[in-house]
Amino acid sequence: MTLGARETAFSDRGIHGRLTDVLHPLQHGLFWFTGMTPLEPFAVYDTDRMPPERYAPAREAYARRLDTLFTDPPIPFRTLTGGDYDHDMRLLPGREREGTTGLDLHKHPDPHSDVIH
Repeated sequence: MTLGARETAFSDRGIHGRLTDVLHPLQHGLFWFTGMTPLEPFAVYDTDRMPPERYAPAREAYARRLDTLFTDPPIPFRTLTGGDYDHDMRLLPGREREGTTGLDLHKHPDPHSDVIH
């Protein structure tokens, strides 16, 4: 995706919040819940004022991403049936990795244990 704002605007203290949080309703609520395996986003920031010298490196980075599109690991969202949530769809206490907050709570701390491919 391309974004007009700088990368810092999509950070924990940025005006838009973290890009992973902005995309969470789409990646988790739409893609993951319907059986798709979302990947970490590929983003090109500050594109509304992108100088010509940044175009070739961005294109090359995108080509590298496409080369790994089918081998990159998916975002390790927890499954509803994996024993991490109660009947109200709330994460059970003690299931998170220490220090994890926000929407990162819904990523499995061991990404290989219950990811469905």
